[in-house]
Amino acid sequence: MGYKGVRLNAKGRIPLVNFKDVNQVKAHLMQVCKFCNDLYNEIATEKGAEHLLAIIDDIRELLAKTKYLLTLS
Repeated sequence: MGYKGVRLNAKGRIPLVNFKDVNQVKAHLMQVCKFCNDLYNEIATEKGAEHLLAIIDDIRELLAKTKYLLTLS
């Protein structure tokens, strides 16, 4: 919101879920990853949004790390 002074209208929502097993967590992480990718693509051409793209990259990195760590359990 800060770089343009208006709220971004991101498509979709990420629901809160009570997870029952690791497979549900993995599926949710994939959904969050898709949301981040869609948001990244939506604002990638916006001038002055580079800092937001960097934050989304950080989130995607943490998602990838978490997905990997779940394979170890």
